[in-house]
Amino acid sequence: MKLAVNPPHLFSACLLCLSQFMLGCGGSNSPSSQPTLPTQVSPPANIEVSGITYQPWTHSDLTMYVSDQRLASADNTTMLDLINNLTTLSDTFAVHRQPWLIHLHEQSPAIAVQAGYFYLPVNANDSAAEHTVQLISQLILNKRHSVNNNGQALTLADVLLSQAFASLIAQTQFDIENPYQNLTHNEADFIALHTVLSETAKQPFSPTSRWLVGDSQLNSGMGNALMQHAIKQAHIYYPGSDYISLSTLPLASFLPFVTHSAELPMPINEVTLRTPDISEYDQVPASEMHQLQHAHPTYYLHGLHDKKQVALSFDDGPSTYTAEVLEILAKHQIHATFFVLGQNIQNRHPDILAIHQHGHLIGNHSYRHTDSSTISEHSLLWQNEVTNTNDIIFDLVGYAPRLFRPPYGRIRSDQIEYLASRGMRTINWSIDTRDWHTQVVNQQDIEFAASHYSHPEAVILMHDGGGNRSNTVAALENIIQHYQNEGYQFVTLETLLGIGRAR
Repeated sequence: MKLAVNPPHLFSACLLCLSQFMLGCGGSNSPSSQPTLPTQVSPPANIEVSGITYQPWTHSDLTMYVSDQRLASADNTTMLDLINNLTTLSDTFAVHRQPWLIHLHEQSPAIAVQAGYFYLPVNANDSAAEHTVQLISQLILNKRHSVNNNGQALTLADVLLSQAFASLIAQTQFDIENPYQNLTHNEADFIALHTVLSETAKQPFSPTSRWLVGDSQLNSGMGNALMQHAIKQAHIYYPGSDYISLSTLPLASFLPFVTHSAELPMPINEVTLRTPDISEYDQVPASEMHQLQHAHPTYYLHGLHDKKQVALSFDDGPSTYTAEVLEILAKHQIHATFFVLGQNIQNRHPDILAIHQHGHLIGNHSYRHTDSSTISEHSLLWQNEVTNTNDIIFDLVGYAPRLFRPPYGRIRSDQIEYLASRGMRTINWSIDTRDWHTQVVNQQDIEFAASHYSHPEAVILMHDGGGNRSNTVAALENIIQHYQNEGYQFVTLETLLGIGRAR
């Protein structure tokens, strides 16, 4: 068996330009235009990848190619099962922005990805349950490779985590037996795996690794079993997570749990918005945010432990100020989270690419900065504000965000639950610098709010778009220095909350 990573298929999209929208989170709504969705280019009749000819399978809304005539008929049971499973998974995974390659084999296929595709090798002799597990494993493997490896070779961690998540998701969502969960293991096994993963974190995996196939001292599938244990511990540690939202986290998020007996601290008891209400600012009252947080584990104001970590977040971009913010963050070698507006992306592709290439997290801040709580139907919120923005981001950086910040922080309980059912997590803040109120707030006010209300695992609200953000840029340097002097580590919301960036 060998690893195959190939050049991407030219599956392009054209993006139409709209005028840039600039609005701060604290102001009132403005009239806005309907979003323009990317238009997909019709695929060719056949394509060739790695010397194999694939033909279109036209019996699905997804763009799919199959390598074998036996899969091509409209009533092929393997393909119909695949479509049914993808329909189920599409509630919480983005599965539609890349074409699928379905490669039929007569034996166990090689563990591989194909850049630019969702690649699914299928063993023709496997059962329907085995096909389901393979589908989930490959879906996660493709996403992990796209998000964490920057196009580099697959690693042992990618493979083990994808297989372990597939076993757990297949068990919990499809009621498929999990053959590895009861394997006997000990602390020595965990120490050995932890050492291997740490030492080979960036190295290409070997398909003959003992952690995949076993040996005289290690049962086959032991790597899967140990990683399942680590995933379950991470699930406990990060309230509001589930196996799917954890599945694209980087290896570093799981290494602390690759142990037989991890010490898991209890989450903090009280979650609060630290910035006090100012009634004339017409913001969401702190009491309402607290009620939402207590009612919904998938709604966050800040981290739920007491580590000296802090997450900077920037809303309403990209804009002319984004590059200045990125320059300051790069100077201090820290990462932040950018909640972007879909219609602002249209004319500022280089800014989104720069955010991504500098290692920052990208979140969804809606398409037009519409107050989410005023949108009556869930389908309108999803299609007009969430999905279209996610699709544009996917086409630029290779993943659709899982994190959503509602404009003005306004969102209803039923909308939080709906977004959670679609795999999204709702993120507001614990410290509002009020940099959006440019008529009242100056640089010193921004610095005071960010520092005076500091606390462990804070989420700080700032803006790189929506108006004149020169005070934000000027204040950022001192804010960073304050937290670093206090011994804080700057992290993205992915690290702080244990939520993988990719839906």
